[in-house]
This record gives sequence, C-alpha cells and structure tokens, in this order.
Amino acid sequence: MENVIWNKCQTPLEELTVVVDGKTLKFDETPTEVQEQFWDYLNNVPFIKYLVSPDRPYVHQLPRDAQGRAIIDVTHPPILENSDYFRQAALTWINNSHKYTNLKPNRNPNSEFGRYFNEEKNRGWNGYCDPNTGMWVTGDYYWMLNYCPMHLVKKRDDGMEIRVVEHPRLWDGQFFNSHYVFQARIMKKHAFMLASRGKGKTSFGGGMLSKRFEIGEFADNTDDVQSFVTASDRGKLDDPNQILSVFVDNIDFCAKNTQFAAARLKSSKQDLEWKSGYKLSGSDVEWGSKNTVAGVLTGVNQDKLNGSRGVLYLIEEAGIFKDLSAMYNLIRPSVEQGSSVFGEIYAYGTAGDDQSDFTTFAEMYYNPNGYKIYKLENVFDKEGQGGKYIGNFYPVYLNYDDTCMDKDGNSDVTKALLMILMDRYTVKYGSTDPNTLLKRISQYPITPQEAIIRSQGSIFPVTELNERLNELDNNPNEFDSTYIGELTLNNGKVEFTNTTDLPLREWKIKDNKVKGALEIFEMPQTNSEGKVPIGRYGIGIDPYDDDTSETMSLGSVHVLDFWTDRLVAEYTGRPMFADDFYEICRKLCLFYNARALYEQNLKGIFGYFSRMNCLHLLEDTPDYLKDKHLISNIGYGNKMKGVRATVPIIKYGFRLIRDWLLKPVTIIEQDAEGNDVEVTVPNLHFIKNRALLKELILWNQYDNFDRIMALVQLMLYREEKMILFQGNIQRQEQKPTGMGASDYWRKNYKRRKESFKVATFNSVNSFSEMLTHA
Repeated sequence: MENVIWNKCQTPLEELTVVVDGKTLKFDETPTEVQEQFWDYLNNVPFIKYLVSPDRPYVHQLPRDAQGRAIIDVTHPPILENSDYFRQAALTWINNSHKYTNLKPNRNPNSEFGRYFNEEKNRGWNGYCDPNTGMWVTGDYYWMLNYCPMHLVKKRDDGMEIRVVEHPRLWDGQFFNSHYVFQARIMKKHAFMLASRGKGKTSFGGGMLSKRFEIGEFADNTDDVQSFVTASDRGKLDDPNQILSVFVDNIDFCAKNTQFAAARLKSSKQDLEWKSGYKLSGSDVEWGSKNTVAGVLTGVNQDKLNGSRGVLYLIEEAGIFKDLSAMYNLIRPSVEQGSSVFGEIYAYGTAGDDQSDFTTFAEMYYNPNGYKIYKLENVFDKEGQGGKYIGNFYPVYLNYDDTCMDKDGNSDVTKALLMILMDRYTVKYGSTDPNTLLKRISQYPITPQEAIIRSQGSIFPVTELNERLNELDNNPNEFDSTYIGELTLNNGKVEFTNTTDLPLREWKIKDNKVKGALEIFEMPQTNSEGKVPIGRYGIGIDPYDDDTSETMSLGSVHVLDFWTDRLVAEYTGRPMFADDFYEICRKLCLFYNARALYEQNLKGIFGYFSRMNCLHLLEDTPDYLKDKHLISNIGYGNKMKGVRATVPIIKYGFRLIRDWLLKPVTIIEQDAEGNDVEVTVPNLHFIKNRALLKELILWNQYDNFDRIMALVQLMLYREEKMILFQGNIQRQEQKPTGMGASDYWRKNYKRRKESFKVATFNSVNSFSEMLTHA
C-alpha cells in the first residue's frame, strides 16, 4: 500500500473500498487495470490532483475582496465550510410546517416582514456571504437553494432509495459552476459548460429563469426583464422534468409559499411564454414587473428572438443542439452592442450521440476566445490533452452520490473515482457491445476528452484514435519532418516545391473556399535505379465537380504505401476551380507512380484525366466488389473507373478502414533500462493526418467527412491488392527473370524494362497491361 496523504474530504487509501456484486473489495483487491487507471487519473489530471491535495486551502484561508467575500478560482477551488448557512430560508421552510416565516405580511418596507422580504430579494440579486469564513454564494445559487425544490434521491430507513421533491443541498460542483456563470457575466463574456449526467444542470437553469421572472436580475434591473431558453426540439423544453416544466414548478411553488409576485399576465405552455403582472378590473393597462420567460425552438419560432433584448439566453442540451453555431450567432446581437454586453448566453449539456451536432459544441468549447466565451485554464483534461483554454467542466466524480460528499457538499473524489472506474470495468467485461462502454464513458466523463467521444453510431475505434490525436498534439516536433507545398512540372518531371501554404489540420472548416496545402509525410521511395516502383503506392480520391458550392464539401486525396501500409501524403481543400484539384490528384499519381481509385458518383475527374490523356492513372472498378454482390456489374467508359459510393459500399469501406486502423504492428522500443523490446501497436499509431483523426473520432451520418470518404476509396483499392496477393501486400522489388532479363530489352526498350523490374503480376493480362501503360 502506497504511503499517500490527501485532504480531509477524501477517503484515505487504506480505507478505500468498493462494493461489487454484494462483496466489499479493498483498493488492492480490485483489478490491476482499475488500480492503474485510478493512479493515472489521480496523477495526470491537474484538477483531480488539486482537489485531493493536502495543501488545498479551506475557504476561510482565501484572500477576500473589498466586500469581504472570498475570491473564488473555479479551477483551484477551496474546501467549502458551513454550507447550511446559505440554506437558512429552505431549512426554515422544512422545519416550520412548510412556512418561510411566521411574520405577518406587511406592505410597509420598514416593517419586520418588509425587512425580511427585502433581504431575501437582496440575497437573490447580490448573493449571500458568511462573514466568518468569507464563503459566499451567487444570487442565482442562493435562489436555487432556497426557492427551487427539485427531484432528489433519498434513502429511507429500510435502505430503499426513492426520488422525492426537496430543497437541494449545496453541492461543490454546482457552487463552482454558479461562480463560473457569474464571473462570465461580470467579465462581459458568455458561459459554456460541459457536464456529466445527473448534475442538476436543468434545475440550475430553471432556477435562473424563475429568479428573473420573480424579482429580476439585479436590484437595478427588476422590471421588463426578458429571459429565453432555446432547444432543438419541443420535448427538451416542456416535457416532464425538462427546463420549462422545472421553471413552472418553481414559480408555482413561490406563488403558493412566498410573498413574491404571483399574478401572471400570460401563462401558456402551448405558446411557451409566461409574463408576470396583472390588470385591474375593467382596464387593459398592464401592471407589475412584466418580466417574461419564453421558450424558443430552432427553426420553428425563433423569430421571437428578433429584436429581443434579454438578460439571459439559455441553450438547453447544447450537446445535442442542431445548428448550435447558427443559433449562438443569432442570439449574440440581442445581448451585445459594440463592446457592451448587457446579457448572457449560457449553453450547457452532456455529450451528444449519433443524432447530435456535438462536434460544433466541442469546437466552441475548446476554442472559447473565438466565440466570446469565458475561458478557463484547461485543468480538467489529462496534462497535454485538449486545448489550453476551455469552458467550464462538471465531471462525474464531483457529487457522484450522497456517499461521496460530506455535510458541506465537498466531494470525496478518491472514493468516487474508484467507484466510477469499477463501474466501467464491469461494463467493459460484462457487455459484448463496445459502444456500451463508450456511451457510459461519454455520458459520465472524468475528463472533457472522454465527453467528446462519440458514444453511438461509430464503427471506428475512437478511444485509440483520441490517444493518437493527443500524441500528435502533445509533441511540438511531430510535424517537423512533414513537407508542405505543391507539385510542379519541370521538363516533364513532377517535382515537389515547398510553399508557405497552410494545410487544413482542423475539422470543421468555416469556409468552403479554403485552398489548403499538400502534406507529404514520406517522399516516394525509389529502387536501385532511382525509379518509384509501379504498384508500391495507391491513391484514394473524394472529388467534387462544381467550382462553387453552398456546402462545406472539400476535395480530398490520400496516398498509401502498400508496402508499409502507411499513409504518406494527403491533400484536402477546395481550390478556386475543380480542375485545379484534379490536377493535384494527377500530379500525385505521377509523383508516386501510382493509380487512383475515386468516388465515381461525380464525373468531372474522369473527364479531366481523359483530356490530359491520363485515364490509365485511374484505377478500374475492382472485380471483387461484384463477387461480394456490392455492385451488380462493371460498366463501360467512365463507369468502368472508380467506385460509386452507395450505402453498402460505404459501410463495407468503413469496416475496411476499421480493420486497417486496428491492424497490429510490431515495433521496437526501448524500455526504462534502455533495452530494445518488441511492442505491438495498432496501425493507426502511424497516422500523421491530424484532421483525418478528428474526422474519424467525430464521424456522424449528417456532416461532410471528405477525408473519410477518400479513405473509403483507398481501402477498397487496398483490399483489391490484399485479395490479389493473398494478404501479403508488402512486397520487395523483384528482379526480372527470363525474357525480362535480356540485354535486348535494356538496350532497345529502356522504358519498358522498368515495368519488368517491378513486375508483381503473373497473369498474361497483367503483363500486357503493364506494357501498355509503361
């Protein structure tokens, strides 16, 4: 047992246990895999390392601002103290026969009741501070804790667990997030939060809406306050337990149990709109605060946003929000004017699934500067993973369950972490579907990187792909050996020229007119006579036909070394004219002495190669696809080249991609003592195409994935070679024998001689074909 010391909120190592199938296991009795993962997260995730540190301060030890409030850094948060101090109203209601006060209502603001009532509103506007510790809660969190009962899990005396509606306890994760949202508002930024399931995101959002509806945002902004919440479908707004249902429950609770305004000028679930206030009998004049809350469905009634000037715009379930970027940009003019920011956009959600646009959320979340999002130092991912700055993160190990929190809401991270990893272990080895574990991880993430793993609909090994992507991102010298430039013709020979063009290493792009640049990871290898062997390299192309397009579709081409089974070059981009892209593909064929298989759906590339007298550089439709009943027949003319990308073909190509990615490769590495050892790694370990890795990780059936579609063609081509050579696709250059070795050919047919030197086909037809194309 290792000698480690953690702070008082954590279960000591020697006391850590986890229950598995009714049996209690000590830490050192858990599977080795679980123990290794436990120490990996504990040592390599800065936020976890800080939370368990014995040097983590108590809140009373923090420096304070001019108002005596502790200065809260949500990336280095303190240990919370005396949390029930901030729930005094709720505790009174619980213990006082469901009454907040026994004082008699009195409209005089100087009466005892008036002072009490005004103090509660003041705490909702400005927050509330414990002068003894300096700990304070924001106005939004104070309101939620005291005036927003929510569904909670409660254990009865007989051990059975039930869901009840009660005032929430203070949780440290919600405390941290409420300060993040408040700091974003003060800093004239917007807030993005990625979270695990079960962290009260909707309850907090519903509380924010109800506070603004009842008392306004601040003391000097109490009337005509507009708040909006938007989602991609109606069910995410008004179904039971969804945000507008929570909001209505909150304002109904206040109407029944408090002296806050109860009258409403409008209360329509059908129209998704509520307005506080009243009318006097016989008059159409509206009185009261006239604060409003409205639900907005993207593409349905988003015209409500036109001309709005709200103080709060919530984007509910942003992880599965379609057209998230478009909605976000539509809202920004409603809360910004020049450098002024008079309202806040708050987007939050959990990892998406195959029907989500989570890729957009991830792009905005990991690039906060570009979207005016309040950024935090990325202490939530493992060191070196992800970006340097991100939005806020609410991990699964915070407030995991009641057994993993103390009375003040501080999370027992060590205990929670062990329980989470043991749960993952059980899912991993108790299920035959790998997506089950991926879904579990992405819905209950320990790090943001885990949350962006696509949990459904992906055939690709996203976990391993993420690891490879992080290897590239963590090595600043990874691309030092990569050539970036263009291919040019010089006296009939294709040569490479370095340029300052920028390759596209991100996905998605914001402009479909971006040129990109050719990346060469390995130059063509030549034989003893300085020639690139025929058949060593193959090319896959996903073309486009139109010079202009309204979509984000790009042209993409990959080059594969069949002998090493590694990608050696890529170009992805959209030059001004489609012919320019075709020419890049043609020059790559000549440069690598290779043929190309392309997506036959579009005919422009066939016409271009025909005009350039280079049809021999386009590979014929593979015969084996007919044998596998993936195509009905092989056509003539432009239909005998390439492969049409039908659904069965694409699915088959995806399986080939997966097999190629996971193909085991043995390499030699040095161990800690400097000894050479054999290590087996997946073939994807050698991929240097960064954007391709991101496409494979984030693939879904709705977006453009041009690199993947080019890779489909390349894998179909590779499979043809695998079938032809019975799986032994890696071949050395062969010396000609028989007639091919005659001096006659060397002296009189020098060009044809090269074909014999690299001949790898045994059939008469292949022999004749090589003579034709030499």
